[in-house]
Amino acid sequence: RTNRSRSSSVVFSPPPPSPPPSPPPSPPSPPPSPPPPSPPPSPPPPPPMPSPPPPAAVIRSDPHLVGLHGQRFDFTGVVGRYYSLISDFSIILNAKLDQAYTTGLYMDRESAETYKMRPDGTWITEVGCAFTEPAEP
Repeated sequence: RTNRSRSSSVVFSPPPPSPPPSPPPSPPSPPPSPPPPSPPPSPPPPPPMPSPPPPAAVIRSDPHLVGLHGQRFDFTGVVGRYYSLISDFSIILNAKLDQAYTTGLYMDRESAETYKMRPDGTWITEVGCAFTEPAEP
């Protein structure tokens, strides 16, 4: 007899490779940062400056006066004298008047001399102002 041997072959396959280990979990990502705050709105422009008030009273030239209510008047006093322009409970305003001159030729009637300036009215040459405390009743 012939001995035939049966050969059976068993094929061993290596086990399938195992999947690679999964990486460790990553830490949670931080929440998104809020957007930077917007700059504050610019302030509105300042209001325009008011125009200065008109003067309350004016004295100029040979005295031309504008009163506290806008009334206009002139006066001519005696040369070298003092006049009280305002006298009230808490303010006193005095003025001295002196000779005013205008341009042009002037002839003195008594001496017949000719001058380049001629007297013409009066001018305020000094002013004095005093503030007082009102008297208590």
